Amino acid sequence: MIAKPPRSETEIVRGIVGYLRMRPDIELVWRQNVGAATLPGRFIRYGAPGQSDVLAVQRPSGRLIAVECKRPGRKPTAAQQAFLDGVNRAGGIAILATCVDDVRQALDGPPEAP
Repeated sequence: MIAKPPRSETEIVRGIVGYLRMRPDIELVWRQNVGAATLPGRFIRYGAPGQSDVLAVQRPSGRLIAVECKRPGRKPTAAQQAFLDGVNRAGGIAILATCVDDVRQALDGPPEAP
């Protein structure tokens, strides 16, 4: 049997965005790209350095949720960790996730034992 390669970060992001959109306690969810582009006569940067892959707003509190998505075994960059730390300091929820279950546990706690 051939082992499947680890899921791509894009697949992880899509799964997490879909999961958050289904939760009744989440008002807004968006994928936040960070980078730069050159247009005719202009250079444009978008997003903040280190900004998380997925952002959401929890209701009714209005609390920011920031999810940095990584393939298993990968670590956030210094800028990504600084962004997550800033979200936590401001009272938001910062999550480093390799799968949907990481997000679920961060928001709901660990599953109850049978």
